[in-house]
Amino acid sequence: MTELIKSPLFEEIRNYLKTADPEKQIFLYVPYIKTNVLSKLVKDLENKITIITTWHMNDLLSPFASSELELYPFCKENDIALYINNKIHLKVYSVALESVIVATGNISNRGLEGGHEECAVLVNELSSTDRLFLEKI
Repeated sequence: MTELIKSPLFEEIRNYLKTADPEKQIFLYVPYIKTNVLSKLVKDLENKITIITTWHMNDLLSPFASSELELYPFCKENDIALYINNKIHLKVYSVALESVIVATGNISNRGLEGGHEECAVLVNELSSTDRLFLEKI
């Protein structure tokens, strides 16, 4: 039986990423990212990291912005590939698109560190069709 990973999600996701073989690429499909939480999440990881996120103008410029322009220089300084896809809403944390944590939480204090009630599920092995779905994004 699969059990839900419950709030706060940060440590579970961090531990999942830390156990990845350093030769395997990490993919983060998350629409809203706060740079300070991302920096803690990927701290000391040797893996190549790719982020797919959204950057809607309202999400960047509102007083309660859920995304930050600071993400770009952070990614550049840390050799993290950054892609924009304004159609995503999924939150997927993956090692080599072989396994994933599918979660409700964005990379933010409220999403991963306990401000909201969130949950996630670990999928230990992706099918080829599931992997293709993520690759197309």
